[in-house]
Amino acid sequence: MKAIFVAAVLAGGNWSLMPGQALRASQEETVWLPDGKTDSHTIQLTRGANGTLAVHPVHIAGDRMDHSGATYFYLLDLQEGFFYTGDTHVGLAYRTRLPYDEAAKAYSLDDIKRQYVENQFGDCSVLTRARGKAAQTDKVFGYDVVLVEAVENKERRTAWLAPDLGCFPLRREVRDGEEELSVRAETTSVEILPSQTRVALPTGIRLVSPKAYCAQYKAVYGVDFLPAKSCAALEAQYGRYAPSRAAR
Repeated sequence: MKAIFVAAVLAGGNWSLMPGQALRASQEETVWLPDGKTDSHTIQLTRGANGTLAVHPVHIAGDRMDHSGATYFYLLDLQEGFFYTGDTHVGLAYRTRLPYDEAAKAYSLDDIKRQYVENQFGDCSVLTRARGKAAQTDKVFGYDVVLVEAVENKERRTAWLAPDLGCFPLRREVRDGEEELSVRAETTSVEILPSQTRVALPTGIRLVSPKAYCAQYKAVYGVDFLPAKSCAALEAQYGRYAPSRAAR
C-alpha cells in the first residue's frame, strides 16, 4: 500500500510546518514476522513543501487490510488540518479533522500519527531532542547523513537522516527488546520536486463521508473496513465539521 506526507516539526507537543525539501522517495520496506518469515513491499513517500505528506501504499505486516494490496493510502495535510484515508481500488477517501491548538496556532497530531510522521518522513528537531546518540556517519544514497538512535517502548529505532533533504530518513531500522530486527527500510530512489509541490489525493478519488466509505469498502472487498462502532464514531466527528465539498 502507498501514502504521501509533508515535513513537520514537533514543538511543545504540537507539530508546525517545516520548510523541508519537497521530494518523492521509494523505499524497500521489510518487516520480520513472529514466525520468522519476512514481508516486503515497495512504498512511495511524498513530501510537499507546504505541509502535505503521503504514503502509498501503507505497509503494515499482518494488517487486517492485506487484501487491499497496493491500493490503500494515507495523506496528511497539516496546513488545512485534515487526515485522509482512502483506497484507489474502492475509488474513495474520507477525511477527519485534526485538533487545533489555539495556544500554538497550529494543528496537532496524536502520539501515534506524530510518531508515524517522524519515523517515515523525518524531522530535524529530533537532532536536538533525541533520547539517544547522534553522530555523523558516511553517505547514504549519495547524501550526508546523521545517525540517530532512540529507545521507546522497548524498541530501538535507528534512522539515517539527511539534513539536505529536511532530515528525510534514507534508511531506518527497528529492533525489539531482544535486539532482533523487526523493520528495515532502504531508499531505492529520490526525486527532488519543485518547491511549491502540493501533495493531492490520487487522480479519480472521490471524497465521501466515513459512513459512505465504510459501506462502499464492504461492497468492494466483502469485509468491514472498521467495526460498525468505529465507523459510527468517525461519522459523528465528520458531522461536527460538515465539510462542504465532501459528499455524504
